[in-house]
Amino acid sequence: MLGVPAADRDLFKGWSDSLARGLDPDFPLPASEIAPRDEAREEFAAYFRKLAAARRAEPPGRPPERPCERL
Repeated sequence: MLGVPAADRDLFKGWSDSLARGLDPDFPLPASEIAPRDEAREEFAAYFRKLAAARRAEPPGRPPERPCERL
């Protein structure tokens, strides 16, 4: 849906899992998981900045291929 290449889906899932663990206010993260979660957040953001730059570099007028482009 977000246009993540198939080759990167395991990487994306790892970041998503790390980030999601810290979302439930009833289950705060133990201190040992805070640094890995923060690192995952930075890697996730850097990855999507790079992916967005690649998408912007694509030729204009290209028909939408990814579900999020069809919205």
